[in-house]
Amino acid sequence: SSGINAEYGGMYAHGKASKKPVKQLLLLEKVTQATSLFLRNKSTSLKSCIRRIKMEGTMTLYITKLSQTFFSTVAAVGTDFKAVFNNTETGCLPAYVAWVESELEWFVAMFSRQVFPQGSVVGHGVAGECVAIALKHAEQLSSNGLDMRFLLHRLLHPGIAETLKRDHIQIMEASQLRAKEEYWKKVQYSRQSGETKQLDDLLKTYNVDLSKYCVTAGDDRIYITLSHSVISFVRSFHSYLQDAKKMYNVRVKKQLIDSITSCLQFQAFQLQICGVTVPIAPDDES
Repeated sequence: SSGINAEYGGMYAHGKASKKPVKQLLLLEKVTQATSLFLRNKSTSLKSCIRRIKMEGTMTLYITKLSQTFFSTVAAVGTDFKAVFNNTETGCLPAYVAWVESELEWFVAMFSRQVFPQGSVVGHGVAGECVAIALKHAEQLSSNGLDMRFLLHRLLHPGIAETLKRDHIQIMEASQLRAKEEYWKKVQYSRQSGETKQLDDLLKTYNVDLSKYCVTAGDDRIYITLSHSVISFVRSFHSYLQDAKKMYNVRVKKQLIDSITSCLQFQAFQLQICGVTVPIAPDDES
């Protein structure tokens, strides 16, 4: 936080130094040149500030710093812009809006290189969390009457669509691999491990009662008449849906519906080719 504040201070010090020529241009009634100079200086300072953010810690921590710095600074520039050009007769606000759009494109390009790189192996949940962070910080622009979330969604769409496609393919490939290696035996858990509770909470999200598939033994063991591959699919598919929820917008609606449908159909197909049509009956083997 102190590092970010220091960067803001450096930017605003530079901004103060650049106000004098802007004011001189306004006195000469050269409004267009004044707005251009003002915003160009702010753009240079903003990019310099952003580039000083170090890629340290987790991806979500870096994106939090990036988004906080970018959107806070853009909002502050808007306040400064209104103060400087408030008394001009010519409407200057469209110039600020156009500047915000241009800077947002630059921000998304930098964001996408980190979150949506080609061939990325970023795990489920990270991309969605990063998108949610950016959208949350974008709300700061509403203080200047700007809602750029629609534009931000549009700019992020290619990366979001590619991530959903990649994760969808990974789920199906993993499902196929697990089905080939599966022995289709019931899963054994310890009562003390808490794994049964976690699985029960997950399945309740989809109105599924885990107790229907549980067989208790006289000792510390609980047997679940679902195979390891089925439980693994449920967990990875749930993670996929949670990630997609954070990145969701109307542009990916059809793609998401198709992905959900094909994942479920593919998993059902894997069960069919292995001859599994009903839950596995409990036996006496451990």
